[in-house]
Amino acid sequence: MVDVAHTRAQLEELTLKIARDAPGWRARGITLGRWGPEAESNTVVIELRSPTTAAAQALYDTYSADWITVSLEPYTREAFFRAARIAQSVSQLLLAVARLPAGGGPTRAAQQFRWR
Repeated sequence: MVDVAHTRAQLEELTLKIARDAPGWRARGITLGRWGPEAESNTVVIELRSPTTAAAQALYDTYSADWITVSLEPYTREAFFRAARIAQSVSQLLLAVARLPAGGGPTRAAQQFRWR
């Protein structure tokens, strides 16, 4: 078992609070792109449409750096769909590898995978 600062339930509760606060942030000129719990950092990761250090600091001042991580990479629909396509390609590759008979190596896996 790994000790964590925040439980999953606490992070999900904060995620819901951020969702309720989103219209207020938008009124202040800070447009949230997406947000949600991340196990690795044990925080709620927030991605902004147009990130600035001032916007990140306002979020940190409100929710605390112990609870959130603000990405300074802009969240766009294109970035979301690009990440989704990469995840789908990786999933397809892993499925192809899983279907290989024993002894099949990376070359054989690559032959079964169709790159787009």
